[in-house]
Amino acid sequence: MIYVVGDSHTRTFADNINFFPLFLGAGKEVCFISDDRLEKLKHRIKDVVSHIEEMSTIMFVLGEPDTRYYLGKGWTPWAPEFEEKVEEPYKLLDASLKRYETFITWFSDTFSSDFIIFNVIPSTRKQQNQYVRYMNDRLTKFCLAKDVKFINIQSHLIKEGVIQQDYMADVVHLNTSVQPLVEAEIKKLGFPIEDASNATIKASKISRSAFIYNEQFSCYTYQDNVRGMWIQKMIQKVKVFVWAKLNGHKNV
Repeated sequence: MIYVVGDSHTRTFADNINFFPLFLGAGKEVCFISDDRLEKLKHRIKDVVSHIEEMSTIMFVLGEPDTRYYLGKGWTPWAPEFEEKVEEPYKLLDASLKRYETFITWFSDTFSSDFIIFNVIPSTRKQQNQYVRYMNDRLTKFCLAKDVKFINIQSHLIKEGVIQQDYMADVVHLNTSVQPLVEAEIKKLGFPIEDASNATIKASKISRSAFIYNEQFSCYTYQDNVRGMWIQKMIQKVKVFVWAKLNGHKNV
């Protein structure tokens, strides 16, 4: 089984016994647009690695939020097309790529786990896909030079500059139909892939104390995010309790 670790694109690997999709956080948090975000990502990865089995294989799914941000979309994945231009987008992409390469080198030097870098995900937007191709081309060269395993299926996904609809869950996320393509590439790298029915997959889900399963997206959630949500809920309950007491409500 391979831990698929990254942003919301980890959902693509749901409901498959070969993958353990682990959502680290929203794209605006899990990206390479600043040194601060890189450090936060490294912190989360350290925590994740401390909670998984030794010698596990990890596949990182990262980078798409950077291309969308530099397209002028901010953090709104479903914003319609418009003509606004980002000043010097390739200079900004180069900065993100440098941080991504720093992350790859850091992980390789810090942990003994086998790992794979998955290509930056393309979308239905032609301009964004130019940025995606730019990042994937450079990542391909970097990973080859560093002897890092890299999977790039973008050529299977893009037709006439945009993602093929058969593979799309929405304008920026892939659906699970790409899994066989990825499994084939993983086999080529020498990792075992099981042939399992849906019934077997459902029965094999693992309950892990460090990660919380999200039924809506069929993926696991990094606990720091869940803990933060829990704290917010507790604060809200306390506020309701205090308000009720101050207003004379006894049955709270």
